[in-house]
Amino acid sequence: YFNSGVVITGGTSLLSGFLEHLESKLNLPVRLAKIKQKALPSNKAPIYATTIGLLYFGIQFFLRNSSLINKGKTGIQRFTNRIRELYYEYF
Repeated sequence: YFNSGVVITGGTSLLSGFLEHLESKLNLPVRLAKIKQKALPSNKAPIYATTIGLLYFGIQFFLRNSSLINKGKTGIQRFTNRIRELYYEYF
């Protein structure tokens, strides 16, 4: 059960009336995702919220676990190696 409601992200969240319609169907508060990123125009931020969130999570996870993974390599080498691994794994 979601006491605090639902957070919507992505391009669909920008459709006129979508949030209100979803809120009435779910009987839960619905709000638009917001990114704390000044480089993006605020009206486009929901489109990129998932991607930025996943990148942020991945970088934080990588930084916490990097000492166990690639000893002796620079931070940039470890990061690029991990990005390459993810690319090959999913694409």
